Amino acid sequence: MKRTILAVLASLLLLVAPNALAANPGELVVAVDALGDHLDPHRAPGNSAHVLMALFDGITRLDADGNLSPSLASSWEAVSDTTWRFNLQQGVKFHNGEVFNADVVIANLERMSDPNEPRASYSFDVFKEWRKTGEYQFEITTVAPDPLLPARMKNFFIAPPSMLGNPKSDDFNRHPIGSGPFKFVEWIAADRIVLEANEDYYLGAPAIKRLVFRAIPEASSRVSELLAGGVDVVTGLQPEFIDLVKASKTAQVVTRVSPINEVIILRTDVESPLQDLRVRQAMNYAIDFDTIISTLLSGYAHRYATVVHPFVLGFNPDVEPYPYDPAKAKELLAEAGYADGFSIDFDITPSVGGTNNLEVAQAIVAYLGQVGINVNLRVNEYGVMRTLVYGDRTAAPMIRWQWKTWDNDPDGVFYGLFHTKGTGSFNSDPVTDEMIIAARFNLDQADRARIYGELQERVKEQATHIFMYYLDAIYGLSNRVNWQPRIDERLYFYGASLND
Repeated sequence: MKRTILAVLASLLLLVAPNALAANPGELVVAVDALGDHLDPHRAPGNSAHVLMALFDGITRLDADGNLSPSLASSWEAVSDTTWRFNLQQGVKFHNGEVFNADVVIANLERMSDPNEPRASYSFDVFKEWRKTGEYQFEITTVAPDPLLPARMKNFFIAPPSMLGNPKSDDFNRHPIGSGPFKFVEWIAADRIVLEANEDYYLGAPAIKRLVFRAIPEASSRVSELLAGGVDVVTGLQPEFIDLVKASKTAQVVTRVSPINEVIILRTDVESPLQDLRVRQAMNYAIDFDTIISTLLSGYAHRYATVVHPFVLGFNPDVEPYPYDPAKAKELLAEAGYADGFSIDFDITPSVGGTNNLEVAQAIVAYLGQVGINVNLRVNEYGVMRTLVYGDRTAAPMIRWQWKTWDNDPDGVFYGLFHTKGTGSFNSDPVTDEMIIAARFNLDQADRARIYGELQERVKEQATHIFMYYLDAIYGLSNRVNWQPRIDERLYFYGASLND
């Protein structure tokens, strides 16, 4: 099937390369697999983030390398262990002319803290109170020291007061107004969202004058459009299309390391052989991820020892990945009483895991089979899988999952996957819990880094997960575009330009 797709695309390349579609000057067209169904910044799902970042400003923001930077807040400081003070930009206006100040921030915080809006209020469990302390200054007090609060504020997109009056109104969702570098023009459901430059943006007008996000579900169709000149940026470029794009005279391939951790959760909260540490360690020894990366992933992935990337706070270079050692795996299984192996279920969804996810899962099943572990692979639709993991928690003892490292900080992934109360955790280790909490509520970044270094040693030894790899995010980019991908994979085009 892949050979057929490549043959068709290669034929298309020969046809369109000399006569690629003429691009509209100043217009950048971005192809994504799907558009979100909400543009209210306080209620929108994650797949709306690219558009929201163009329309709205957060209190803070991350730069392309994941470093925390000013946005609507020009500066911030911890004035006590539990209070952060934010100083705000002056001279900022919303697209409708309304003025930004501390009153606007407080009004937005009140709306976002509505307990009936769980998508918006997820961070407010650590907030004790917030208050205006000047026309362009406000403070937030937390229930405990929170070193990550300034970073969390990047997700607090601010809307003008006139749009906050009716919290159930659909008008704001369908016609959003922010203060960001682009203004809303048009939204054709399941097809495209069109934006135009905010010429009055407080940091200066963007070079891109018209920004279009197009929904193109099929990966091959996105590549066809790129080669034909119908789109300028393609996300999620599959490895099998890379050589084709490189061979064109109109486009190039650009990569950036992804912050997403690819893992297999090994449940110890249900009765199975996985409750034995030796079995879990054996499974980590049994799989040749270097070969999987070089073949199924075409080299566009990187091994890691746990879930901390080299660019993340506290990375411990002395903790190395489990080597491929099937003899060691068999030895450990025999010590645990499973010399003849055992059978176990493995839940996956093709929607989680990136490139060739199903083929990777099948390879893992084969490797485990070689040491005597008979794995029953269960393929689930994404919605079903989420219910198995986050809903009734009836997933198999082996779960293929992923978790993103936010803000170049490991707190979220450690708490989410390893703490007893983490939403993606199916294991409990009091020592690990204590270390995670010690780092979470610690304002001393050097001490937090030390704790995370020790945590990596602990979680590798406990082997409650099979630690796989982190992927490269791969993009197809028209030669007319000057843009570099971000470490967080957000599609942010303020600062991009075109060679028109």
